[in-house]
Amino acid sequence: MPPKKSNLNNARSKEARRKRVERAHQSAEQTIARNAAQRVRTAEGRAHESQEQRDERLRQTITRTRAAREQNIATARGQERQRQRTSAKHSTDNVNLREQVACTRANKNSEQRNQRLRADTLRKREARQPVTNAHRKRNQRRNK
Repeated sequence: MPPKKSNLNNARSKEARRKRVERAHQSAEQTIARNAAQRVRTAEGRAHESQEQRDERLRQTITRTRAAREQNIATARGQERQRQRTSAKHSTDNVNLREQVACTRANKNSEQRNQRLRADTLRKREARQPVTNAHRKRNQRRNK
């Protein structure tokens, strides 16, 4: 389901995207000039507003700010809960795996244990074999 439309954040609109791209390609001087012009337009608009309009504008700003802050807090809390759940799940999985391995090993006799250790040794030796062969070839070339 697509996100709900919101007047608080027009980040997804085509016009906003076009302006962001346009601003990204502006030079520092153009950005300074654009910001100065915006400050002038804002000051002119606010100079002509009545006290009631000003109070209403400030009230709306406070409401928007609170809504955005609450949304950010809710998002952060959700992410923290998810992180804690994931961490706890990993811990539980690790504990279960350790217990399973411990039980399996406890039920084996010494012959099975020795067989497992020999298999581990062979596996490690086979894993190191390519590196060992490369060292031998290099040493043989040096000694020739």
